[in-house]
Amino acid sequence: MEANPDSKPIDLAESEVAQLDVILEPLPRPAGDTKVDLKPSELLIGDVGDETADPPRPARPGYVTGDVTRAQIQHTVQRIIQAARPT
Repeated sequence: MEANPDSKPIDLAESEVAQLDVILEPLPRPAGDTKVDLKPSELLIGDVGDETADPPRPARPGYVTGDVTRAQIQHTVQRIIQAARPT
């Protein structure tokens, strides 16, 4: 991805954060925990939303809305991967 000159910043961010979907597998939720239907990558990438959609899709802060930077994504992914590696 990094070597491809046609890659866009969003492509790079999505490929980096997609690693979290593999590492952070869904676990059974404890009683009282709220259900989140989104993958970790979807949370970090965010969504600009679409109020005209049916049903309306609210905006969700993340990379595409400018609330999360690629450097923050890289740092988060790196920390999680390091913690997940056996020592």
